[in-house]
Amino acid sequence: RVGVDSDLRRPLIGPTNHRFGSIARSGPLKRCPLHYSALYGSLDHKVRSIARYPVMPVEHSSQLLKGVLDMCLLAIIDEEPSYGYEMVTKLQDRGLHLVSEGSIYPLLSRLQRQGLIDGYFVESTGGPPRKYYRIEHTGRERLKEWTLEWDDLTSGVKEVLNGGGDET
Repeated sequence: RVGVDSDLRRPLIGPTNHRFGSIARSGPLKRCPLHYSALYGSLDHKVRSIARYPVMPVEHSSQLLKGVLDMCLLAIIDEEPSYGYEMVTKLQDRGLHLVSEGSIYPLLSRLQRQGLIDGYFVESTGGPPRKYYRIEHTGRERLKEWTLEWDDLTSGVKEVLNGGGDET
């Protein structure tokens, strides 16, 4: 743990007081610059604040979405070949407002590496070529499997949430 100079309330860093574990002392401790102290204090405060509230509604929704976003992307691409921004817009129009371009591109790359989709470039009138994605046969088969699994899962979750009773 970083020590603190009682006069200045600034962290002390030195060989015997290393943040990531003790090492043999080979010299005197040095005071950190004041800006480091302010940064360290603010980061410490943020970490403690976040730790008090580990689950927030947006984070919870985001975690639920992570498990099904691959399936949603395949379904969008199965409708028609699309490029990234277009997919985000379609997903957001259908109620998945937490989806952003930054969240889908790594997934699209993974789906492409897995051979479920294929990417190709098309010239754009308003800028650089756009990378479109189309579904492959294996992707269409995987989408069918995931859809059946999703139907089973949501049915089971509904039953649990309804207390195991009939939905009538």
